[in-house]
Amino acid sequence: LLRGRWRRRSGGADGPAPGRASSVETRLLRMTLEHDSGRLSGEVIAGRFQGRRLEQLSDEELIALYEDCRSEDPEALPVLETWLERNWGADWRHRAEAAAPSGAGAPATSGGPMSREEALSILGLEAGASAEAVREAHRRLMARVHPDHGGSTWLAAKLNQARDLLLKGRAP
Repeated sequence: LLRGRWRRRSGGADGPAPGRASSVETRLLRMTLEHDSGRLSGEVIAGRFQGRRLEQLSDEELIALYEDCRSEDPEALPVLETWLERNWGADWRHRAEAAAPSGAGAPATSGGPMSREEALSILGLEAGASAEAVREAHRRLMARVHPDHGGSTWLAAKLNQARDLLLKGRAP
């Protein structure tokens, strides 16, 4: 099954080869990372922005897409967040809050310590998730967004923070 997994489109396993790229597809998004340039591009493949490239969406539309992903396709969140960080910078959440009409629809962030609700949202889990579900969600998401694989340092740190918060006080 190709859905939700990074895939190499060309090149061998012996390191970078010209023209090599990886892609990931979720229900709403298809993202491609070009290994040579590090360029991350995306296309909306379902929903109200279907057929449009992320680069074509206005700030307000990107915020709306972010909210669509939060409610309809949580697997797309880390991928979209990585694109936003690369294109808007590390402080993309502040820009997103400013772009959202009246602050509505802005990505949830407390500005303080991470809450359990935020940790569950980051990992795409429901309240009451087992320790194994937390570990599996962390592993699955980290495999996609780890900085060593072209992902986001900030997002990897958030995934670790969410995992640690949800596993705190639980037996290993």
